[in-house]
Amino acid sequence: MGYVIDASEQNPVTILDPGRVDEPAKKATVTEPVRVYRPRDSAQALVQVRILTGALAGTEWYVPKDRVRADGNRYVTTQEELDNLARAMRLERFVDTNRIVRPIPFQNPSEECWARAHLMAILLAVSGYRVGKYLLIDKGVLRPYTIYGNDPKDLTDRTAVRWWYHIAPVVFLDDDTHPYVLDPSLLDRAGTVDQWVARMTTAGVEPMTYSDMAQRLSANPRWPVSPGNQPWLVSAPARVVFPPELDALNEMLDAEGDSIAYALQLASDSVPLRRAVGALNILMHNWRLAVNADHSKRDAAVPYPLYSTDLNVARGQFGQLGSWERQRLLKDYPNLLVDVWGTFTGSGIQTDIDTLFALLGINLEALL
Repeated sequence: MGYVIDASEQNPVTILDPGRVDEPAKKATVTEPVRVYRPRDSAQALVQVRILTGALAGTEWYVPKDRVRADGNRYVTTQEELDNLARAMRLERFVDTNRIVRPIPFQNPSEECWARAHLMAILLAVSGYRVGKYLLIDKGVLRPYTIYGNDPKDLTDRTAVRWWYHIAPVVFLDDDTHPYVLDPSLLDRAGTVDQWVARMTTAGVEPMTYSDMAQRLSANPRWPVSPGNQPWLVSAPARVVFPPELDALNEMLDAEGDSIAYALQLASDSVPLRRAVGALNILMHNWRLAVNADHSKRDAAVPYPLYSTDLNVARGQFGQLGSWERQRLLKDYPNLLVDVWGTFTGSGIQTDIDTLFALLGINLEALL
């Protein structure tokens, strides 16, 4: 059962601008039923919703709670509703273990996909949608180029995201035969399952249900998904959190709210490091392009037109990192650091790179 604002020309509903309930900045009037995303209940007279259809689609409002009703339809009804639901997911939040409200860390796709997927599935189900999940499993390693990773495809993959599995929720447009993946870590809008898979691999995949997978693993208790085998594309119930343990194939482990919050908090804390590494990777990529086109640029203090911009972005990102991120940089990206040192030592911008790492108290020459 999805939710609608129960409005008509004869019985309109006045809605209020969110965040200013006591002294609203603006009001609007709804005069027809519109579908809404309502992931959280409220003990108050007003409930916050995101309107998904109609003239106000894509905006958030406070609506009298008694004028928001379940309409009995658990499917997404239109492409407009689907697009706005995907936007709502990109803006979703979680409450961390310190009771601080934070954005779901889609900008750090390399960590805790299960927690992002499970929280989204919970919120979508509370808002009345029929929800499932898809897993893509490949022990040979999935290597997505994400919309948040800053990883151009011709880089040396020093910072690329790598998974052996990925999981995301799906909703259904019109009926059960049209699943759409909601995964802001990979897609900037709702995508078909094929579009989602294409962000992670170009290999053909072998589709199966979760039960099919469990039966196959029961008969042969090992993960055969490896180079030379097709990745498994598994449709699963919304309660599935991870690929199953080989000694507990029939258990679909659920996740507690505290474990979701803790996992998302760790991933969120790593977002500044991910941004800093991405900025460094972009600078190194653009420098290499310039030097490959004109080898004399290797000695130049400004080797390409946007170099100062790239350097300032990297400085800004590195300047936000603390001691915890410094340790993560050393631990998680040793190959990148070796590559940076080997690339820029003796170049015209070595001093700039040394100064950049000095912001974190790192001397690359002494370290490596």
